[in-house]
Amino acid sequence: MYSHYKGRNTIKYLISITPSGLITFLSKSYSGRVSEKAIFSNENVIQKLDMNDSIMVDKDILIEKECNEHLIKLIRPSFLKKTYKQFSKADAERTTSIGRVRVDVEHAIQRIKIFKICQGTLQ
Repeated sequence: MYSHYKGRNTIKYLISITPSGLITFLSKSYSGRVSEKAIFSNENVIQKLDMNDSIMVDKDILIEKECNEHLIKLIRPSFLKKTYKQFSKADAERTTSIGRVRVDVEHAIQRIKIFKICQGTLQ
């Protein structure tokens, strides 16, 4: 799908990474316009998880209901609301902890780009 905003074709993948940075799941490709929640549902990710597993997502992946129904712990970084000027101490510590794990996610995504695992225009 061509994105006028990005000036190129865009696709999305859902990727699962262990805390040590091992890529354990890569979804099929989706058009850049498909929501992350739709990809999560279409790939039946919730069925691949065990009760009491944890899953870390960005703020725009709204899967609370699905996680609660399957007793999956949902981890999401805290984001400041417009009415607050700073995080509470607990939120700041939690966000820092999540940020450390997020670095592993970014490194895995970087490896996908470096090794050109997902490259070129799909037909």
